[in-house]
Amino acid sequence: MKITADNKYDLIEDYLNGKMKPQEASLFESLLNGDDELAIDFNLVRELHDFQEFSAQEESLKATLQQVHNDVSDKKPSLGILKYIAIFAMMALGLFLLFKTLVHNDNITDYNPIAMIEPLELVTKADNDFKDLQEMQDLYNSGDYKSAYPYILSYLQNNPADIDIHIAKGIALMEMDKYSDAHNVFEAIASLGPRVKKYKWYMAINYLKEGNRQKATEILESIKNTQSYNYKEASSLLESLK
Repeated sequence: MKITADNKYDLIEDYLNGKMKPQEASLFESLLNGDDELAIDFNLVRELHDFQEFSAQEESLKATLQQVHNDVSDKKPSLGILKYIAIFAMMALGLFLLFKTLVHNDNITDYNPIAMIEPLELVTKADNDFKDLQEMQDLYNSGDYKSAYPYILSYLQNNPADIDIHIAKGIALMEMDKYSDAHNVFEAIASLGPRVKKYKWYMAINYLKEGNRQKATEILESIKNTQSYNYKEASSLLESLK
């Protein structure tokens, strides 16, 4: 496996998303342990994956991205790093909008964790040939989980390693009040040992919707203590549950 400036970020994403074969993943890990620069880039991308709540307000982003471009244009950065600078700018705007929403919320018990379900963004995967991809994504993102569910099952038949869609499957079951089935999905994801622990957040929400406050609290405490995916939201939710 040869890592270059052109393929580095694609390889990091493949590793984080579980798309590498076991042998490839082991080789990547050995390269990661021996390359400090690669390790820095890897940690950056992993952190960005934990905060992929991107804003859809494109007009607001244009000025931010233009400023970023002006700041780094003289340094001639690679296309790969520009990609993640752009993602970071979008992430910053999204977190700013979220902060504004939360500070104007006087009652923490009104905090709605289900609103934090991130949308599917699969149509950006150019190598995906699932013919109903757009339909599945639109149905899921509109909250029509019952209609999206058959497409999710069909998609997973040919893409069994896509952790994001396994999570979407669990969320769809949860939103259809099939809590036990959703638990099974999230536990199956846990057995795979994914490096981005976003499934734990939805596992906690599933227990909360089911009425198992104690189990939800245990998982939320774990998310908070390990600073896993949505740990700040987990901390806020724990406060509202006291």
